[in-house]
Amino acid sequence: MGLLKNYRLLKAQKQYSVNNFSKQDELKRAGTRKELDLYRSLSKVDTVYAVYHSTRLSKIEGGLSRREVDLIVVCSDKICLIEVKNYSGTISMNENGDLLQNDELRGWNFTILDDSKKRLTNILRQIGVDLKDVEIHTNLALLGSGKIDDSVTAGKRYTTSSVFTKIGDIKKFVSTKRTDVTYLQPEKLDAICKALEMCGTWDKILLTNGGSVEGDIIYCDEVKEWRTKYSKLRFFNERGWFSTLIFGPKFFAESLDNEGGKSLIQIPNETIIQIQLPGTEKKKIEYQIYEIDSCIFGYQQIPDWKNISLYLDISEDESKLIQEDGDIVYEVGQIINNATVDFHHKDGIFFRLDSSNTGMCFSNKITKFEWNMRDMFFTVGKQFDVEITAVKEIRGQIKYQVKPLD
Repeated sequence: MGLLKNYRLLKAQKQYSVNNFSKQDELKRAGTRKELDLYRSLSKVDTVYAVYHSTRLSKIEGGLSRREVDLIVVCSDKICLIEVKNYSGTISMNENGDLLQNDELRGWNFTILDDSKKRLTNILRQIGVDLKDVEIHTNLALLGSGKIDDSVTAGKRYTTSSVFTKIGDIKKFVSTKRTDVTYLQPEKLDAICKALEMCGTWDKILLTNGGSVEGDIIYCDEVKEWRTKYSKLRFFNERGWFSTLIFGPKFFAESLDNEGGKSLIQIPNETIIQIQLPGTEKKKIEYQIYEIDSCIFGYQQIPDWKNISLYLDISEDESKLIQEDGDIVYEVGQIINNATVDFHHKDGIFFRLDSSNTGMCFSNKITKFEWNMRDMFFTVGKQFDVEITAVKEIRGQIKYQVKPLD
């Protein structure tokens, strides 16, 4: 039975190693090349402090949700979140702002960048960075060969969102300095960059058939240890064909640790590695060890933003009251600077006050015109100074009502 089992493994390994990755893999690779082309171009712009590729933004309130941003460009007068698309054919948008390619939905809308903006704004505020009048811009870069229809716009976002079709235009936008802001100083820029470095990127599995998969590597206990110790593992069977047939495989991994050191570790033959794909479906795929060429870890751990302080830029007016159990509470009349629009509810707008608390502004507390145009005036991710107007305890939880200040 051992010889037969070993023979079947060798046969499966040979069949899988044939280069047969899908057309979808090649489309993704072409898209990644466009992202990297833009990354390299923007990195050379004098006004750019730093550029980050494929950065994942988590929620400050916790959870496993991550939102990937193709490029984040940090300048002293603005931060740009850029989504890069490499589409051919005809590109258009429907009345809901959904992007279409040849009349087929592509699963992208500016609201995705709005959510990314909200996450980044909340992260920076949580770690002590007040952007003040420096804005976070959301940009769609259509860099493929497709024909862009006039329907493709940033909607009602106007001043803080744009659609670009040429790298040169993006470079011009990034390099044009605003004169109406107080520029971010190097210490604050360094804190922003440190936070973005902590976010990390997707894990990646390179397959022996030439394909690749991105997502979150999960499943076995070994992976938890690997993630904290190593940045990359390359797997191989030490035994040749005949030795594997007689004695079975003997897998090892050449590891690269986070400081650049190399070592060799033995891998159990029965190891299965599972990866959770990006997206709301939470789809998981598992691979036998012989199907994997290497694993690249995009992060060591998910940041606990509640307990991270990289900069202190909070005024005394924003002081909070702390209960004995450690929860943050606010008083009626207290002003919360730079609260973030969290989401739109049918009855009003929720503002994120900190990692644990939100405040509701009911629709009757703003003008009817503002409420009807809330996607423009209260775009998700936009910041406002708000005043606490009511504090209520409901079922043991403190609920806040707020109003935005002019």
